[in-house]
Amino acid sequence: MLVLQLTTAFAFRTPSPTFPSLSRLQLHQRQRQTFRALASSSSSLPLSSSKKVGFIGLGYMGAGMVRRLLEKGDDVIVWNRSVEKSEKLLSEYPPTTDRIRVRIAKNPKQVLEEVGEGLTFSMLSTPAAAREVFDAPEGILAGIQKGSKLIDCATLEVKDMQAFDIAVKAKGGSFLEAPVSGSKVPAETGQLVFLTGGNEGVFKEAVPYLDAMGKASFFLGDTGKGTEMKLVVNMIMATMMSSLSEGLALAQKANLSTEDVVKVLSLGAMTNPMFNLKGPKIIADDHEVNFPLKHAQKDLAFALTLAEKVGASVPTAAAANRDYVTALEQGEGEKDFSAVARVVMK
Repeated sequence: MLVLQLTTAFAFRTPSPTFPSLSRLQLHQRQRQTFRALASSSSSLPLSSSKKVGFIGLGYMGAGMVRRLLEKGDDVIVWNRSVEKSEKLLSEYPPTTDRIRVRIAKNPKQVLEEVGEGLTFSMLSTPAAAREVFDAPEGILAGIQKGSKLIDCATLEVKDMQAFDIAVKAKGGSFLEAPVSGSKVPAETGQLVFLTGGNEGVFKEAVPYLDAMGKASFFLGDTGKGTEMKLVVNMIMATMMSSLSEGLALAQKANLSTEDVVKVLSLGAMTNPMFNLKGPKIIADDHEVNFPLKHAQKDLAFALTLAEKVGASVPTAAAANRDYVTALEQGEGEKDFSAVARVVMK
């Protein structure tokens, strides 16, 4: 069964707090005092029973996604391994007389307990981090109770999502996988695409929240199907980036203008937003991170595992993966995945 929801996203800007001219130490102390005061005041306010939502993980993607929920008007209970990111959100969205807006939980267990039968989203960066936070003594599973609804937005392997689903169900909860197509900027601007599988009832309940964070959401069937779709999409994306890099490398060796290559591509059937954005950045050797190369290689590896499992031949993806592995070995993992060009174009 395929369900598609579309929404129009809007951009937003939130002001950062300002302080008078202070030393770095004084500024840090003033900020910490402000965060403690905000946290204290928010903890005494009630959560709206109709709008409470939990969010675990405020990394490259999570922080932008939470801001979209806050702009929608939801109160969000958050947890992140480094509390500074939670405090930054609290400073941007301080409590009002009748709303907490942001409440910082001590651990993932508290997030789920406070949300109760509301929705809790999880967006963690790696399979290791996701499993650690899920299984910790005060982690996600410890907080699952009858009626809990967990939506995991990370890109993991199918077996990971299926294991989480089984564990959540065993404690009386419901599970939806919802990996996303999109990177940091789409997360910040509400342009993500959610690829979901699992409990369809949770999907239907989550649609208004998915609409706030994205431009489309698909329900693809049983748990695992959303992850499989995400791996297919990211495999194509990673091989396209490798192919673009090879084309620019060939043009360079042939003494052709790489700028002209990007221009020609933009005018024909192969035009696409990624080439139009990343082509000039590759030429300028600008690899400011939106989607880390280490995550692109992780997803490629997962896609190759899936291909082996289902008997699909993907030689282009296998060749691209070797370039990404080499880039990792050369220290490019924290840069944008366009940095694979540094290997291909050397």
